[in-house]
Amino acid sequence: MDAGTTLRLGDIMSTPVIALTPTATVDEAITLMLMRGYTTLPVVAEDGHLLGMVTEFEVGLARFGDGESGPVSTIMKRPPVAVSVGGELRAVAAAMADSRTRCLPVTDGARVVGMVSWRDLLRASNGGLRPPAGLSSS
Repeated sequence: MDAGTTLRLGDIMSTPVIALTPTATVDEAITLMLMRGYTTLPVVAEDGHLLGMVTEFEVGLARFGDGESGPVSTIMKRPPVAVSVGGELRAVAAAMADSRTRCLPVTDGARVVGMVSWRDLLRASNGGLRPPAGLSSS
C-alpha cells in the first residue's frame, strides 16, 4: 500500500477520545496518563472543542520543576495543533513532524473526535499488524 493515498485519517484514528477539562488537575492528568498509557491528552471545553494539549513533557515539568499541581489550563500547550478528520495520512505525518509531537488530536470542525499517533500511521502504512517476512518468534 502506498501510505497516505488510500486511507484517510478517520479510518485509522483512535476513538473514543479520552480528554481533560481545563479544571482537571495536573495530578489527575498524570494518573490518567499512567492508567491508560497515554503520552498526550487533549484539553477540551464542555462542548468538545479543543482548547489545548497536555503531554508528558508538561506534566513532568510541572511535577519535577515547579511542583505545579493546579489545573491543566495553566500548563497546556496553546494554541493546539490539530488535524482534520478527512486529512490525508501524508499531510498528518507532516503536521506531526512539524510540531515535533508523538500524537495529535483529530477534529471535525472545532470538536475533537479522535487521536492519531505515529504508531497509527505506521500501522496503516504497513497494512495492519502483519509480522515482517523473515521475523522469527524463536
